[in-house]
Amino acid sequence: TTTVNVPVANTAIFEENTEYYVVIDSGAFVDVHANHVAFAGLSNTSTWVFTTRDNSAPVISAKTITAIATTSATLNVTLAEAGKYYWGVYPSTATPTVADVVDGTSSVIYGTKTVTTAGVNVTASLIGLTSGVAYKAQIVTENSIGIKATTAANVAFTTTDNTAPNSVTRGTLNDADGKTYALYMVFNE
Repeated sequence: TTTVNVPVANTAIFEENTEYYVVIDSGAFVDVHANHVAFAGLSNTSTWVFTTRDNSAPVISAKTITAIATTSATLNVTLAEAGKYYWGVYPSTATPTVADVVDGTSSVIYGTKTVTTAGVNVTASLIGLTSGVAYKAQIVTENSIGIKATTAANVAFTTTDNTAPNSVTRGTLNDADGKTYALYMVFNE
């Protein structure tokens, strides 16, 4: 048994996650022994088939926040290929790393969603939020062999505030002659 390594030209680049087949002409390899018997070749395109590895995290083709309420919202994510996404909700000023999003570190809430079909919206329910607060949902994708995105995508949103403002101070404004020329009221929000 002999292993023969056949170099591929430096200009040949295999596309990732793509199926290829190998065809070898008859006589392309010859036995080193004196009788020089030629290799019969591979002419059938189904004899040697391989698929290159998927070396990229899935691309997010759409991301939105809908159904925003006082303490909840819905995260909508569509991936360009099957895989999964990690999500975490953070205060709008937070700067989480990819690892933070994957592990849920310092997030208000977090989770993982599996995407079995490319191009299909997969939602996550964001519950337990605080009314009237600015947040961002951070998203990190991962392909079927565990390769994660190197940066997190984000979607900013603010939960609704259904609390009526309260008057904390009110009064009148008077000019130098003591005549009232305006009214004022200060609210707590």
